[in-house]
Amino acid sequence: MAKILAIDSSSKLCAVGLLNGDAVTSYQSPTQKAAAQSLLPLIQRLLSEAALSIRDLDAIAVRAGPGSFTGIRIGVGIAQGLSEANSTPVLPISSLAHLAWEAFLQHACAHVRVAIHARESEFYYGLFEVSLGCGVKLLGQEQVGTLHTLSAAVLQGPAELNRKEWAAVGDAWDRIADLHETLAAPALAVSANNSTVDSLCELAA
Repeated sequence: MAKILAIDSSSKLCAVGLLNGDAVTSYQSPTQKAAAQSLLPLIQRLLSEAALSIRDLDAIAVRAGPGSFTGIRIGVGIAQGLSEANSTPVLPISSLAHLAWEAFLQHACAHVRVAIHARESEFYYGLFEVSLGCGVKLLGQEQVGTLHTLSAAVLQGPAELNRKEWAAVGDAWDRIADLHETLAAPALAVSANNSTVDSLCELAA
């Protein structure tokens, strides 16, 4: 049975989770500022309660962004340090892919457009197909750009993709509401911004 440690410090709340067979246990750090000091003790607590060591793990999954640069650096740094010290592989998970997976788990959305705010007037964007059998599949590449480039990415996609019904996920859609009127297929309103470290464990499995 899979044993996977997951680390997410890419958002305001930082968390660690442990998938041990079919069971997932997780703990949160109260703030991102406390993450550097609290994540390692939380990891030690998880492993101790499960009577496991880092060397017993199959992998260490880490949410690798896009997201808070400081938070991502903390999480990735901890994952890499534990990996190098214990020869445990690291699985970097895209924040956009994680949100697509959350949308699938919460609402059974098989086709997901994810757009999250980057900085000022820029956005991160990705197009995903999701299933239980294959997990999350990125269609094309993750992109960063302005509303104009995001609009082009949505509208100039392959015709066979535009005929599908897509869920629109992420905190950028409320800022670019006018884009919904020009989508080639209906966009579903999905609230998937509060993604969890539990689902990060499951996605990495």
